[in-house]
Amino acid sequence: MSNYTITTNFTAKDNLPAGDPGKLIRGEDFGVEFTNIATAINSTNALADANSTTLTNLQAANQFIFSPTETSLYGSVATKADGGFFFRNKNTPSTGNPHALEIAHHNGSFDNSYYTIFKYNGNFWGGIVRNGSSVAYNTMSDYRLKENVVPIESASERVKALKPSRFNFLTDSRTVDGFLAHEVQEVVPEAVTGTKDAVEEDGSARYQGIDQSKLVPLLTKALQEALERIEALESVVNGGA
Repeated sequence: MSNYTITTNFTAKDNLPAGDPGKLIRGEDFGVEFTNIATAINSTNALADANSTTLTNLQAANQFIFSPTETSLYGSVATKADGGFFFRNKNTPSTGNPHALEIAHHNGSFDNSYYTIFKYNGNFWGGIVRNGSSVAYNTMSDYRLKENVVPIESASERVKALKPSRFNFLTDSRTVDGFLAHEVQEVVPEAVTGTKDAVEEDGSARYQGIDQSKLVPLLTKALQEALERIEALESVVNGGA
């Protein structure tokens, strides 16, 4: 950014002895620095500066790179095969290039290599991994992480308590199949986040969400129960023939 000039000088403070209160850096010590930074960020020449030698050098060092259509958080926009994180500044959703966060993998030839990793308190909870020509959204499911494992019971009755519906969202006229979150919460509470009719501090709605994949174990068990009944009936029919 050609109109940005560093003006701050802390040499005097550096020369003070250790423990001297004068070594503290205060806002006033920055002088006009904040103004210079703001001017540089808002400069109408910022995009033109993206082609400057300075930013070219930064690109080689995998630093922040700005362009009219893409911002590199890490990595080179020109060589995404090397991996990186990018903000696509493209308002062309009809061609598949909307504003988006793009994650480019360093080496797409390795299955089960992670695009994203989710951790909490140092523990690995899941992530998004490469899976052939697609991706898999994984949560941890290793048996060594679990206890008190018992079969699901009365799955058919619980499935019958679910209320699949057809509806459209207020922002979309298309009719789709799905569930109302609070109704699912009564049957499979772990599939739903939030509380029915909850509101934020300012009174706006705090909406519930649903992870429909959490319904799969229950649906699988209900199908198994149905197959067992079908096989029992077939056995009776075939035995009486």
